[in-house]
Amino acid sequence: MKNQINSKTNGMMVIFGVAAFVLNSVLRNSMMVFGGHSFPDINFLCVIIVMISMVICVRNGTIKATSFYILMGIVIFSLLVCISNENNSFGFSVLFFSLLPGMLFITFFSQLSFEPKRVLRGFVKIINIVLTIILTIGIVDYFLGGVVNTLLALRFSSPDWAQMIRSENLTFGFRMCTLIGSPLMNAFFSLSLIVVNNLYDRYIRKRKKVTYFYDVFGLVAIIMTGSRMAFLLGVLFVFLSLVSGAKSIKRIIVLVIAAITIIWFVNSSLFQSTIGIRFSRDMRSDGRFTLLQDVLNDKYGTMKLLVGGGYNYSRKLTATGTSATQNFELPVLMFLFDYGIVATFIYYGIYLLYPCYQIIKKKKYYILFSYLTLFVLLNSSNILAQKYDFNMMIGFLLVVFVGLAKDKEGSKCV
Repeated sequence: MKNQINSKTNGMMVIFGVAAFVLNSVLRNSMMVFGGHSFPDINFLCVIIVMISMVICVRNGTIKATSFYILMGIVIFSLLVCISNENNSFGFSVLFFSLLPGMLFITFFSQLSFEPKRVLRGFVKIINIVLTIILTIGIVDYFLGGVVNTLLALRFSSPDWAQMIRSENLTFGFRMCTLIGSPLMNAFFSLSLIVVNNLYDRYIRKRKKVTYFYDVFGLVAIIMTGSRMAFLLGVLFVFLSLVSGAKSIKRIIVLVIAAITIIWFVNSSLFQSTIGIRFSRDMRSDGRFTLLQDVLNDKYGTMKLLVGGGYNYSRKLTATGTSATQNFELPVLMFLFDYGIVATFIYYGIYLLYPCYQIIKKKKYYILFSYLTLFVLLNSSNILAQKYDFNMMIGFLLVVFVGLAKDKEGSKCV
């Protein structure tokens, strides 16, 4: 009976993860524009799975202390966000269908019994196929002169999204857009492929050739997105994974090969015509650093303790009247101005302090490094603070990674 329950929980978790990554808000919006239909921008599969897990936990009648504290934090967070969004009806939609599902997934699935290795295996098998196909089309588009990007901009995207795609390509050269995301979103998907495949190789089954393929494929895809942060994190993650996974004699060889490969990559025409353009710019001139300095100089006023200005209030503060793309970019700053200090602390307590504590307690530092690699990337752009599905994605990964850290050594995944 227990195995049957575990199997159902495992299945729900895999479906949640795949739905969050693939059936995300960008794909749903593209489908609406292309099909001419209008329906609520909600990831119904993820929401339904969270509701089912809640019912199961209520029927079980008990709740772990950790889950209880997280749930109380979510209640306080929700109240503060609702008060902040008093005059912003769209902010309630962001709370209930973007922010809360990820948090509630952490609460209820941390409470349920599941097999993290089986969940990771099922997720990796599906996501490898889907993301590889989508990202390959994006990579091939570079050699087609951006035909797919243009098609996406003119045919499948909303006017704002189309303008963003065109301006990115005009300003920075080719930057990969796909049906499931913007360049920065695709950078996260590419880095996720690298991370989960390395975890699969290390904790489930050795398959070095597949892992090496996704290391290279993921880095090439990241280069196509033009994301400097993703590239730096990706190179660091792959480099440390190779070094930590190699024996002492092989380590020197690995270091030499990795160094030669990186040097070749950086000097290639592919690199120079995509992400190299962005590296050639002074990173200090990036708008987010200028705005961060303005925040430190109190240009936008002081942050409130309990309530903020509501969803997108941070965008209003930084609006120039000529460009809606200039923003804080950093979610922590956006949350502070939008929802206040307490709500922001609760959010990062759940998504950062909780998993770090749980994983460090088990001394699984490679898993910790894997989670932080993805979490840092998500916090380098504004996608966590907007109405996208990335809170669900990182919530899913958090539960699986913490479960993997707690899993008994040598437990098999057949």
